Amino acid sequence: MVRHPGSDSELQLFEVRLEPNSVAAPHAHASDEIMVVVDGEMWFGAQRCGPGTSVYIPGNTLYGFKAGPNGARFMNFRPLRDGTYVTSDQLTSSRAARPTS
Repeated sequence: MVRHPGSDSELQLFEVRLEPNSVAAPHAHASDEIMVVVDGEMWFGAQRCGPGTSVYIPGNTLYGFKAGPNGARFMNFRPLRDGTYVTSDQLTSSRAARPTS
């Protein structure tokens, strides 16, 4: 659910509900983001994040997560509207294509 859609100059805020044990494959977004767990739990690797936990993820950082056995609900804050979704393969390819100095 989008709470504040954001724009090129305004903050973005949306809510995400995850089904029990659902998995978000490794991916990245162009913008920095802060995720705040509201209900349930999320796992980032071996790190459990319960209600009230926040996670800061810099832009273009590859990450994935898994919802707990009762699912999860989190709020996602971004500095601007950002609908990007970059897969692990896309991020790896773009990094390999960069010229080196």
